[in-house]
Amino acid sequence: GAEHLDAALAQGCGVMLVTDHAGTSWLAVPTLLAARGYPVHMVANPMSAPGVDAWLTFVAERFGVQLSFVGRGIPRVAQRALASNQVFCVTFDVSVNVPRSQWLPFGATTLPVDPGPALLASRFGAPILQVTSAHEPDFGLTITVHPAVASESEDGGRPDPAVLQRQWLDTLEAQIAERPAEWWPWSYVGLGDEPS
Repeated sequence: GAEHLDAALAQGCGVMLVTDHAGTSWLAVPTLLAARGYPVHMVANPMSAPGVDAWLTFVAERFGVQLSFVGRGIPRVAQRALASNQVFCVTFDVSVNVPRSQWLPFGATTLPVDPGPALLASRFGAPILQVTSAHEPDFGLTITVHPAVASESEDGGRPDPAVLQRQWLDTLEAQIAERPAEWWPWSYVGLGDEPS
């Protein structure tokens, strides 16, 4: 699906690239794209474990990925990156701010989803592409860039963040149903029929 990314970048207003924590999308996608010459800016969740932020920063620098952390002026960072026609890469399936998250249907349960990525995607009017990855038996990784989602709402305005979230979750749900062992947040993401 690289042609989808190239076509989106040809519009000159940057690309919002949305990924998740299945396979190794959250880190493999931005580093692979940067290694292939795409201008990439990645947003990461700050980690409480000592050294993880430093490791992420090291990996980003090693592959030429610009890196920012959630909670540190991301809307302004997104605006600058998209205005420079960069690939702005965010994940949506692990909420770092559960109190402001929305509990959305997810299979037979619900998942808390931070509205931040969808709000960003809606705000700036850049093409929005979802990316998924899957591990292969030979230890390879298949990364799929899906076609751009609808860039406008039915009334011709900006895309509805709720619709974007539903599209992203539907893709993630299908991916997890096919390869449940590849969604590594199982151990700490809260699931439930009602908010906890």
